[in-house]
Amino acid sequence: MRWGEIFGWGTALWLAAGVQANFTPALPGALWLIGVAAGLAAGPATGAVVGAFGGLSLSVLSGSNLVYDIIIGSLSGAMAGLVTLRYSKHNLLVAMLTTLLFSAFLAVIINVAAHEDLTTTLLASATMGGINALIMAPLYLLVMIFFARAGNNNTI
Repeated sequence: MRWGEIFGWGTALWLAAGVQANFTPALPGALWLIGVAAGLAAGPATGAVVGAFGGLSLSVLSGSNLVYDIIIGSLSGAMAGLVTLRYSKHNLLVAMLTTLLFSAFLAVIINVAAHEDLTTTLLASATMGGINALIMAPLYLLVMIFFARAGNNNTI
């Protein structure tokens, strides 16, 4: 891994933690998205590792279940990495649509587990998907800037 990539992931994780703390402290939001962005930008393995760190940060920030957050972050990052096997890695529209679909699906799972009614589940799914897709745009662009700036001569 290159120094620029490490700096990019660290910066994105730090900014995601700030967004998460201010807007959606208890729901999968910006910290969950950092794993998805990592998977989309660098593949399933990087997505799983960065997603696990995002889940750990989410758990520390919100006080939620540590294992649950790490598993969700890691799996989401790895599954997002699988999307890039079929579609372009460097496409903002693919990143936003993937985020919208993953977020909506995750909201449905959370609400079904909480035994919410259909209207609440659909509303939460649409809201969470839309918000996360909007947050993903600047987050993914930041990751792509640092990913592109990482040169071949500064490897670890």
